[in-house]
Amino acid sequence: MFSDIVTPENGTIMGGLGKLVAAVLCENRPIPLVRVGVEDEFSQSSLIGGGKDELRDHFALGARDLTVAVRTCLPKK
Repeated sequence: MFSDIVTPENGTIMGGLGKLVAAVLCENRPIPLVRVGVEDEFSQSSLIGGGKDELRDHFALGARDLTVAVRTCLPKK
């Protein structure tokens, strides 16, 4: 069975996959969970030029950010 879960979102974490996973975990088995995605804010896409790479960096959704999320989740056991 799973021991730690990180749910990456390509958009807002509000109402996303992580919220659904958290609900199931709360009802069945408490497991450390870290949700990665855009916090509750309006998108800044019109203010950030250059495309998806800059948006990914701005919202901390890159590979390094996911690595940090996994490392944050592991010690929560």
